Amino acid sequence: MPSAPADHLAKDIMSSPALTIGKDESVAAAAKLMLEKNVGALPVVGADGKYLGMVTERTLIPHEENAPFLHRPVLVYMGQFVGRDEEIEQAIAEAKSKKVSALMSKSVPTVAENTPVSELAAKMIRRNVHHLPVLRDGKVVGIVSRHDLLRVMAGPS
Repeated sequence: MPSAPADHLAKDIMSSPALTIGKDESVAAAAKLMLEKNVGALPVVGADGKYLGMVTERTLIPHEENAPFLHRPVLVYMGQFVGRDEEIEQAIAEAKSKKVSALMSKSVPTVAENTPVSELAAKMIRRNVHHLPVLRDGKVVGIVSRHDLLRVMAGPS
């Protein structure tokens, strides 16, 4: 009899081995790797293989944020307000040569292999993230995405 979604752990649904990128790689290299492998996030690792942070599509693509002091949404790229097309193009051109360590988010939560699916889902919702790196002894052993959770909810095929 198949197990219920509540019985699943991170190690049961994670993508493994996880695709990672070194902290000294360029943003352009990260974008290329994400496109080639069709992934939305890359855990960033140091030379020792330890997890340092995460680079996601949202990191690399300009997005809108609400700016209460302006009373309207504004376009943000890498923490800076950009408005005109020229500003966006210039910001992207400058970003390509930057190291991923300069752009990675250090606040993405991580989980252990034995984390239950219910906790994974709650953490993704609370922290508004789409990917959770799965760590063992500080090293990335897998990654769980919202897509992985959806697969569990859909049940056996």
